[in-house]
Amino acid sequence: MLSHGESVPDVFRWVPRLPGNSVVLASASALRDPAMPAALRVACRQARTAGPVRLWLAVPGLAATDWGRPLAAELGAEVLVPEGPLTIVPDGSLFAGRWWLFRPGGSAVPVGSRYPTPPWEALLPESSGAIAVPAGLLVGGTKADHAAAQSVAVAQQHPRILLGAVAAPEQVATLLGQLPSELRLNCELVPMAPETRTAEWFQKVATLLGDDVLATTGPVRHSPDTGTSVVVPDEQGRPAWRAFAAVLRHTPTGQARVVRIGPPPDGWEARSMHYRREDLDVVARVVPAGLALVAAAEAGQLSAADRLPYEPDRLTVVIGSTGTPVSRAFADALRTLLGALPAGCLARLRLTVLGTVDPVTAAELRVAAAPHPLDLPQAAHPVTVSVPPAALVSAPPAPRPAPPPPPASTRATRPAPEPPEIHPQAAEEALDQPTEVIPLPTATETTAELPPSLVPVTSRNPWFDADHHSTAEEQTAFAAAAGTAYNDALAGVNSALALTPALRAGIAEGAKADFVAVRLYTGRTRFGAVEVNRALRAGDITSLRDYIACLISGLRRLPVHNGATFRRTTNESCYEAGQIVIEPGFVSACGDGAPNIADAGVDVVIWSRSGRRVRALSDGEPGEVVFAADTRFKVLAVPRDGLAAVLFRELPPDEQSTADVLDDTDQSVLATLREMLSSGVRRVDVDTERLAVFTEPIGLVAPQQARLTAAAVQ
Repeated sequence: MLSHGESVPDVFRWVPRLPGNSVVLASASALRDPAMPAALRVACRQARTAGPVRLWLAVPGLAATDWGRPLAAELGAEVLVPEGPLTIVPDGSLFAGRWWLFRPGGSAVPVGSRYPTPPWEALLPESSGAIAVPAGLLVGGTKADHAAAQSVAVAQQHPRILLGAVAAPEQVATLLGQLPSELRLNCELVPMAPETRTAEWFQKVATLLGDDVLATTGPVRHSPDTGTSVVVPDEQGRPAWRAFAAVLRHTPTGQARVVRIGPPPDGWEARSMHYRREDLDVVARVVPAGLALVAAAEAGQLSAADRLPYEPDRLTVVIGSTGTPVSRAFADALRTLLGALPAGCLARLRLTVLGTVDPVTAAELRVAAAPHPLDLPQAAHPVTVSVPPAALVSAPPAPRPAPPPPPASTRATRPAPEPPEIHPQAAEEALDQPTEVIPLPTATETTAELPPSLVPVTSRNPWFDADHHSTAEEQTAFAAAAGTAYNDALAGVNSALALTPALRAGIAEGAKADFVAVRLYTGRTRFGAVEVNRALRAGDITSLRDYIACLISGLRRLPVHNGATFRRTTNESCYEAGQIVIEPGFVSACGDGAPNIADAGVDVVIWSRSGRRVRALSDGEPGEVVFAADTRFKVLAVPRDGLAAVLFRELPPDEQSTADVLDDTDQSVLATLREMLSSGVRRVDVDTERLAVFTEPIGLVAPQQARLTAAAVQ
């Protein structure tokens, strides 16, 4: 290593030593010294005395100076020099645009771009529209993506395809299809930008490819202290938190499984697909969404936690397994785990309990979780919510406890925060109190006849595309039409932007109008959900067109909710399994549990793939999920099928699903929802002034409205 008196950079120490090879490196100051050529020649002679057959000169620009040929002849050794800029990756790999090999008395020969040379390098396609980077290839990269790609760790066993902000699933699927099968099976997709970090994105690639794909949950970094790990960046591209689910396998049906985990939390040991401590009987199993605290005996068993999707802006810690009692040992494990998590993980933490829990353990869990909120199976009491399988089949309705008197506020009473101190005597007394069980409403006999007042919407041209970007003209017109309501909502948006850095990423001042539209939709003004959806269902949006354009544009900026969402309906007899309906209006649902609306028929459960979480901007329900207007939904099951609920699956805009037939994707989602319902559903309170938002029938309108909505968009 050639230096100029300064200490040796750490990155130089990471360059591996391979038998029969020597590497000569030069520091930045040494490159600027006039004596550099003579010093380099001396260093090469010293390296040659060690007997290497190959000498790598890791000095940028040497290929253009004709250094290699005379040096190879002088030393009687193979000499390799780089062409163009030279990158030293933190894992010790050397990357150049090309390395040129000079042999004594021979001509220069190109030998690749990387040292050490991975076996997959020669198998990469040359004309794929991708850019070569140290770890493999970069697709759809911006200037910022290209800079960040230089530090992604190189895997000798397989290439990595890095996904930039403008990468398209079609482009990536085509590139994967060009790889030899043995290379494609192990190739990892690495999202470098928020646009390519969602489960939906990878599912689309898998669908186009017709095969599973492997994807990391963020850029792969290497550190001498912690080894290789996945560090998820924030919206500005800065490293934010370390993911425990390092690599996921995504299937064409939308399922995801963990195939490689990252380094464990401090004080924990990595064991296969989980982390453990010798002093605990509870292990932390790695799932796509984060971690699941389970009994050590269940470490290798799949559970409901495995179906929770990975979210780049959230780390979910699940406590217990469905139907399994949660002991006090889980509180100790939770306390130990939270104490070991870095600040980046704690900043986006969500804690939820899946197992059954008694009041004493619930209190201990709350103390262990503090100051982080804890989602218990039932919001009102730290006790078990148990729904027996019998509650899901046709039977006389189970009696429900009488509701408490309504409070003065229009919002139903929410549970008060638990005190930070446990009172064992009071907790033990609570054990003697009857446990409240809120079953799903049971199915009753219905007929398949449609009431004459409602007909399904099965064919429609949308007002706007789901990915519509509002224009400056639409934003200005909306602001003028909303008047003082716009200014009031803007204050709430500014507060949300200040508290939620992810919302601020790349947002122009004019784009705030999109967020104002979302906030107004969740409120109680004339721009609220009820009024807007009535106009959409009636086919007359003349006065609301610019507002709806901004609302759709604002929703697409918000995080996606993957998984079950809940509503209620009294029109369950209007649906048939296999039916595909189109909802002209926006659809709001609860993402945190089923709405507690006693007089609204049965539950509606929607499996969401692109519904948006509006929590950060909401003036309504904190767990509200909103689907864009003109979303298609497929009915998977109805109460006549033995369930006390109507089950829907959201259909992506480009999916060609056949009506009246449940395909493999339908069956997979249906099985997931049935299992979830059999384990019990948490009940959540909703604003009494917004009950209609969660009870309007999906895809059903009056006959005259059906004619109007069809004619209005022709």
